[in-house]
Amino acid sequence: MEAGQIACLECGTRLGVAYRRPTGWRVPASLLALLVLVCGAGTGFALSRLVDDPERTVTTTAAGAPRTEVVSPAPPQTQPAPTPGEGRRPTPPPAGAPAPGAPRPAVDLEEWPVDERAYTVVLSSQSDRARAEREAQRAAARGVSAVGVIEGRRHANLEPGTFLVFAGRHDDLATAEENAEGYAGLGYGDAFPRLIEPLRR
Repeated sequence: MEAGQIACLECGTRLGVAYRRPTGWRVPASLLALLVLVCGAGTGFALSRLVDDPERTVTTTAAGAPRTEVVSPAPPQTQPAPTPGEGRRPTPPPAGAPAPGAPRPAVDLEEWPVDERAYTVVLSSQSDRARAEREAQRAAARGVSAVGVIEGRRHANLEPGTFLVFAGRHDDLATAEENAEGYAGLGYGDAFPRLIEPLRR
C-alpha cells in the first residue's frame, strides 16, 4: 500500500483516505522520560522540604499511589525553674527544723557528778568558761554525745583556772582511749583520755 491509495490492489479491501503510518518508538520513549522527570522532581521537592523542616517526615511512594505525610510532634518546651520569689514561694522547712543558715539550738551540757571518779575524754582545754561552753556546743553539733565542761579548780588532779571540754564518763582507761580515737574523725585529733578525781572539799 502507498500513501493516498484507496483500495488494496490484491484483495480489493477499501482503505481510508486518512491512512497514517503506525507511530514509531520515539513517542512512547518520550512519554516515559517525561514521567521519570516528573517523579524525580517530586522526590527532590519532598527532600528539600524535609531538610528545611526537621520536624516533618515525608514518605514518597511509587507513581499513582497515594502519598502519606507524617508530622512528628514537636518536643515539649521546658521552662526554667523559677527563682525564689518568682512565680512560687520557697518550700518552708519542716516543723521543728532550723531554717537554712540559722544557728543550731543550744544543747544541754553534761554536768560532772560531785563525787564521781572516772575516766573521760578531754576534747579541748580553755582559759574561761564561756569559751569552753561554746566549744562544747560545737562538739555537740558535730555529733559528739555527753559533752560538758569541767572546771579545774574544783578537782584535785586538775589545774586551777582551766576549763576542760569533756565527752562521756568511763570506768576504765581502755574504753576512754577507744572513744578518744573515734572522736578524731569528728575533728578532734588531739582528744585524749583523762582520769577525773572527786571535787575538792
